[in-house]
Order: sequence, then structure tokens, then C-alpha cells
Amino acid sequence: MRAVYAKIIAAGGVVLACVAMSDRAGAEDLGQRFDPPRERVQGITAPSPANDRIEIYTGIIGGGAIASSQHTFVDQSFDTGQFATRGGLLGGTVGFSYTTGSWLLALENDLEWTNANGAFGPTGSAFSTRLDWLYNFRARVGYSFDRFVPYIAFGPSFGGLSSTATIPGVGMQSAQETRSGWTLGAGIDIAISQNWNARVEYLFDCLGSTTQFSIDNIYFMGHFVRAGLNYNIYSSDVRHGDVSGTAAGVAYRWTGIYVGGDVGGSAARLASEYNLAGVPVGSVLDRTNGGFRGIGFHGLAGIEAGYNLQIEHFVLGFETDFQFTQLAGHSVDSRFAVTSGGATGVLTGLTQLSNLGTVRGRLGFAADRWLYYAAGGFAYGGVDTDSKFSTTGAANVASSADSTSAGWTVGAGFEGALWENWTAKFEYLYVDLGTVHDTFASGGAFGSITANSKIAEHVVRAGLNTRFDWFTPR
Repeated sequence: MRAVYAKIIAAGGVVLACVAMSDRAGAEDLGQRFDPPRERVQGITAPSPANDRIEIYTGIIGGGAIASSQHTFVDQSFDTGQFATRGGLLGGTVGFSYTTGSWLLALENDLEWTNANGAFGPTGSAFSTRLDWLYNFRARVGYSFDRFVPYIAFGPSFGGLSSTATIPGVGMQSAQETRSGWTLGAGIDIAISQNWNARVEYLFDCLGSTTQFSIDNIYFMGHFVRAGLNYNIYSSDVRHGDVSGTAAGVAYRWTGIYVGGDVGGSAARLASEYNLAGVPVGSVLDRTNGGFRGIGFHGLAGIEAGYNLQIEHFVLGFETDFQFTQLAGHSVDSRFAVTSGGATGVLTGLTQLSNLGTVRGRLGFAADRWLYYAAGGFAYGGVDTDSKFSTTGAANVASSADSTSAGWTVGAGFEGALWENWTAKFEYLYVDLGTVHDTFASGGAFGSITANSKIAEHVVRAGLNTRFDWFTPR
């Protein structure tokens, strides 16, 4: 895996080097002072009042990680406490930005190889954690001051985590997994030529906790300091009159059918309660995969379609979407010791949310190329529940249930016209999928077991849509 990332990074370096040699105009600008904002500098200098700006850029990044990890047995019999993990990182960036006035809005991807690692106790300890790679998908919001653009960034993140642990009665175990979580940070871009800019930034990445080997809950979070160099590979002015696809000076019209895609993340509250023969066994809330303990941030990606009708400044709309949410797993993983009728058994459970969809009405206010809206309606999701009950004197009993849970959603967002019939949006949704019930028989002297899982999510996502004029009034 590391060899693959090294080849990708090396190839990216060759491409950037070739582009740099061809950028003679940019090279002549190095070390020179820039004129006032009559001329656009990548992501930095404000465009002329008549134009906005879109850009696509790529670059390299490097830096270091100061992180921490913790191993805690779910039955609370052992806890390492937080121990340090340290290391470097190296990778690449690809992004898309839209500038209006002095404001910069961007969507950005980056992938790094890292060697941040640490262990509990002396050298060769049986409890260790290593971050092998890290991927971030972020939205950036910045404000330009001539050549400088300070910004904030946030979004979902994913990482490859390797771990070892000593399990009682089993011995040393090792595992590799893909984690999902969230990232939040800030930085500054500095223009150094017409097409090149440098960057310094800080990111906090939380990859949350998962339960490995059915007992060891492993937590990981980190502080990352990075420096980067980006090159603008495409840029274009967006004239206000042209963006609507009509004659210059005519306000943008939102009426029409549209389709597109979206990506983002969800901070979820996924709680499970277990009952044995009607008697509560236990509940679990803090074993989610990703993010805060109890509020896991996991990724999602999907498609959407809808229709808008604009009446003066008001826009009435209808939208449906469908996302796959289990990009890296999102679950409540629990383990309880249960005693009944003189016998003792162990109950394990796993609840996962695999997909999510909504059907919503939208009500918005259009200010030319910007649409601000509220939305609400019906939501549904695929819930997978797996439970297993084990005893020493009876056979293991397992149950698996896949169901679709229905609920409701409400949210708000804003959307901006980019060029012709293309628009980009950013929105927040609260989704409540209610409670999912799963009942199965246990073994020996034990009665039936019921698992009740309640799911609620906070969804943040960005989308790109294209509009068709098939049923647009003339």
C-alpha cells in the first residue's frame, strides 16, 4: 500500500514539474510585487466587479502529526489511557474554487501517506496504533487580503489504521481497518506568482473509535501541521450576464428540472438497547465508528434530482436523493455479560446504517445567482442489525436483520449558479429514522433477546447540479 502511495506522489511531482517549466509567465512573476487587483492571481486577488472566478488546482503537501490513541476494553477491565503517536506525512491535493468579490469558496481533496505511530508501555508493547494513510474531503471558506487568503476548512475524513492488542485467553492480535471521522482546521494561502500559491495550515482530525477483536475499543485523533504548494491548472471568468444562459444583464432563473451528485458527512447518534426476556440487559451509545464517542462522523456520497419553480424572488421546489453512507462503516458495537438461571452468557451486537434517502419539499428566496432555502419531508434508511449470544454450556445463537427504517428530515442550505446551467450547493439536514426492533431466541436457560436501535443524524453535504429547460416557461 505504501508503495502505491509513493508512486502516486512521485507521478504527481513529475506532472507539477512539467507544468512549472511551461509556466513562463508565472516564473517571470516570482519575486515581483503585484499590481492592485486588476489582474486575477490564483485564489487571491479579487476579480473585476463584472466577473466571478472558477479555478481547478493541484499540488503537494507535507508536514507532521502529533496524535494520540487509547485502547479500552468494552467491559472496562483494562484501559491504556491516551498514549502519544508521532510521525510525518506526504501527499497531494486536488481542489475546485469559486471566488465572488473577496470571498473564496472551495471543495478540496487530499491524500497523504503517514507513519504516525505509538505504543502503550515499554518497547514491543502489545498495545499499539499506527496511522498508515489519511484522506480529507473539505469545504474551505476564505477572505482575500490582496495576496493573502486566510480560511477555515471542515469536512469528513478517512484513514487507514493498524493496531495490535493482547486479548485475555487469546493472545496478541493485529488488525487493519479503514476509519471514518471528521476534520476541522484553518490556514492561509499566499500568492507567489500568477498560477502558484503556497499554503500553511493546521487540521484537527478525529477518526473516532471502533471495537476490534470483540472487546478492544481503539480511539484515535490527531493534530496535523502541513505546508503545501499548489498550481492552478484551469481558470475561467464567470460573467454575471452569461451565467444564466440568457442575454447579458438578465437575472438568473431557477425554474427547471435538475440532476446531480453530492458528497459529505454525517454526525450520527446511534444507540442500541438490549432486553433479555423483557429484562433490560444494557445499552450502548459510545461505541460508534468515527468522530466523537457517541457522535460518529462518517462519509456519504450519492445522487439527487428535483424541480424548481420560480415566482418572482420565491422558489418552490421538490427534491429526492439517495446516498450510500457506509463508506468506512458506521456502527454501534457492544458486548455484555449476562447471567440468568445460574448460567452466564455473552451478548454481542452490531448495528450499521448502510444507506440514506430523502424526499423533500424546498422553499427558497432567490437573489439573482444565489438561492437560500429551507427543506423538509420524508426520510428512510437501511439498517443492518447483527446479534450473537454465546454460553459455555449451549450452542451459540446468532441473528441478523436487514430492514428499512422510515422517519423525517428538516434542514436548510444555499445554492449558487456557477456557469450556464450548472449550480453548486451546501446544506445541512437533521434526519430522524426512529427505532428499529430485532428479536431472536437465545440458548439454554435464557429467554428471547430484543435489540432496539434508535438512529438520528446531522448531515452536512455539498452538491453539484445541472439544470434542464424541458418544462421551463418561456
